Amino acid sequence: MIDLLDGDLYAGDPSPVYAWLREHAPVYRDEPNGLWGVSRHADISAIERDPRLWTSTAGYRPQLPSEPSMIGLDDPEHAERRRLVYRRFTPATCTPATPPGSARSSSSSSTARWSGARWTR
Repeated sequence: MIDLLDGDLYAGDPSPVYAWLREHAPVYRDEPNGLWGVSRHADISAIERDPRLWTSTAGYRPQLPSEPSMIGLDDPEHAERRRLVYRRFTPATCTPATPPGSARSSSSSSTARWSGARWTR
């Protein structure tokens, strides 16, 4: 039996488990956790496009209540919210900004380092 919520499964290398699931149980029922694991890309794509088989509104995280966030919505509500924000999430807008001072000469004797949000020494 595979516990799909076992943190140790994901902390290690889950690839062998995924391979076994794809070959032997592509739609796997994890009964103790009350969820299904779907391991083939084509199956996932087909299921998520069929509202008779899949809904996010009942919750998208196992054993936790539903939240009123965009990821927890089904179409058409999900598509409406996505249209509002998708232009702000392009590769250009999601690339981290150049740290302050990075254009300065690399021969500086300073030992300060940019740590993402502030300078450190």
